[in-house]
This record gives sequence, C-alpha cells and structure tokens, in this order.
Amino acid sequence: VVGRGSWQFDAIAYGQWRNFNNRVISSSTYKLSLDQKDTPASGQGGKIEIRPPVGGGHTLRLGADYRRSKGDLKEDSYNASTGALTAHRFGGGVNTDFGLFAEDDWELGPVTLTGGVRGDSYAIRDGYFRSVNPAGVATIDNQFANRSDWEFTWRGGGVFHATEALELRAAAYSSLRLPTLNELYRPFRVGAEVTTANEMLEPERLWGGEVRIDWASDGTKLSATLFANHLSNAIANVTLAPNLNQRQNLDAIDSKGLEVSAEQAIGPATLRATYAFTDAKVDASGTAATLDGRRPAQIAKHGGSVSLRSNGDGPFGGFATLRYIGKQNEDDRGLLVLGDALTLDAGLSWRLNKAVSIEARGENLFDELVPAAISASGVVERATPRTLWVGARVSF
Repeated sequence: VVGRGSWQFDAIAYGQWRNFNNRVISSSTYKLSLDQKDTPASGQGGKIEIRPPVGGGHTLRLGADYRRSKGDLKEDSYNASTGALTAHRFGGGVNTDFGLFAEDDWELGPVTLTGGVRGDSYAIRDGYFRSVNPAGVATIDNQFANRSDWEFTWRGGGVFHATEALELRAAAYSSLRLPTLNELYRPFRVGAEVTTANEMLEPERLWGGEVRIDWASDGTKLSATLFANHLSNAIANVTLAPNLNQRQNLDAIDSKGLEVSAEQAIGPATLRATYAFTDAKVDASGTAATLDGRRPAQIAKHGGSVSLRSNGDGPFGGFATLRYIGKQNEDDRGLLVLGDALTLDAGLSWRLNKAVSIEARGENLFDELVPAAISASGVVERATPRTLWVGARVSF
C-alpha cells in the first residue's frame, strides 16, 4: 500500500512457506548416506514507513519493520559403506527481528547529505537439536536457551554534484546480521569431514566506509570506489581437528579494496567493463588462532567482466558477458583452493510485437568447470555448467 499525498507512506507485508527434501548418495559406494526428508521453513514480516512533509530541503523517513524466520529439519543418516541407518536427526528454531529507523536526506544546492539511525530488537529462541538411534533411543536431546538483545546501527553519507558530469560520494555505516538457523542448529557432513553447528553464535557487526567518483558525458560513464570494512564476530567454519570443523565467531575480518567500471555507448549497443580487487584477512585468536592473518575462505582477490548489450528500439536485441573470477580458498586454512574461471553468457531476443517477444540465452557457453566447493578427498562440486534457455515474454 502506497500513499502519495503530502504525508507519503508505504506499507508492505509478506509471508513465505517452503519445504525441501534431498537425498545424498556416496560418490564411492553409491549408497544412500543422508536423507533430508522434511525441511519446512517459513518467513513472515512487514514494514511501514511515513515521510512527513518537513520542508526545508529535507526528506524525512520514519518507520518500523519486523522479520520472523522459522525452520526445522528432519533427516536420516546412513552408513555410506553398508547402507545401514545410523540416526534420525531433528533440529531448528526461530529468529525474530523488530526494527525502528529514522533517516533524513538534506539537499543543500549541489550537496545532498544523508543520515540514519536504526535500533533492532532481536531474539534467537526455541532452538533444539535431537538425535535418535535406530532403536529409538535419544543420544542427543538439547533444548537451547533463548537469547535477545537490542543493537543500534547508523549510516551517513553525502553526494557532491561538482559539475554536470562529475559526482563525488562518500559514506560510512554500520550494520548487523543474525546467525542463520542453519548456522545455529544444523551440523553437516561432506565425505569424512564433519562440520558442527554452534547454538552460541553471536550476530555479526559491520563498520565500514567508502568513497566514490562518477563521471558521465556523451555516452561515456566512469566510476571508481575505494572501500574498507571491519566485520567483527564474523561467522566461519573453523578446523578443530582432522575432519572436524565448527561454525565459530572469528574476532574479525578486515577487507579493503577497489571497484572500477567503465561504460561506453556504441551506436545501438553499450560496452561495459568492471574490475574488483578485494584484500581481506582474518583476525583470530583462541581455538581459531591458526587462522590469524590468513585470507578468508570463498573470497576472490580479483574479479571482473566485459559485456556488450543492445539498447536500440529495433525488434532484435542481445547481450554477451565475459566474466572472470579469481582463485579462492575453499577451507579456513587455505589447504584447498578453488581455481579461477572464465565464463561466457550470451542471449538473443526477437520482439514479435509490442506484447510478445521470444528469447534464447546460454550460461557458461564454454562449459568451463567453475568450482563451487571441493572436499578434502578431492571431490569438486561445480557451479552452473553449460545451460541453454528458450522462452517467451509477454508484457501487458
């Protein structure tokens, strides 16, 4: 619901209900090792925001929002060598977050200033994990204590329209992320490697800042952004012993880097190139002390793309994107490495009339092996292989 009067407002409410089931087969014995037979999850929430007409170049936003997520797992574990049932496992919980926020944009000629504050009342509750052996005897029966707290975050920034073509931007901010139900309550196993959940995980907290310059003139656009972030209580999989990991809060992950992009209109098409450099390292102590100074898992130092996309009004259109992602550590200690990859996506479209068009597109047309994960035994999980799509689009 959107109100467009002098007192503008918008309100939204949503609900999502999902279920998931999956069976895992051993890659060596081809026997069932895990049956995730029932994994229901739901999410509900909403937001209301009002913009009172304060005048004086100000755009004031006041509001509240609410999010709730609930999930449960029911799965059976099997011995991958014999195929015998070893355990029935059950787990889950509820996360909620109620937030209040205020934000103001202040236009001062060529300068626009933005500032905002937010308070979140979060709760992690009703957590449990239970494991029952094939004889029906509970071997683990944990009911976890409820937790709740308030967290306050902020952000501020500004834009300076220096000339018609040049803009300078700067921002500083903080934010909060609750651990997911999966991180809190669900252990998992890949081959011989076991990763346990951790019901005591604390929320992640981010502090960061960035500066950016944008220039645009006669179909040419250039931008560059420098950023630095400090993520405290970063959640990661930490190696405790051979084939045993646990999700833990690290002291922090510090990252800094550069993002640049260039765009040029060429007749009925636009050529765009991007590059990102991210330098990140772990700050760790205690049981995770061996990770101190290392590069975090699943973060590439280099990445970039080159794309060409049509933007004309004719009946035919298309795009092509060449994308590169650099090498990444797969595990916390950097012993397993995901190789770099270069992929090509492309598509064509034919507009039959104002309402109907036909489209064909392909992802990873070279069928490049893009590793998404790798186990200690060397089994590689690949990302999207060559995938072709044909469809129709109807607009009304």
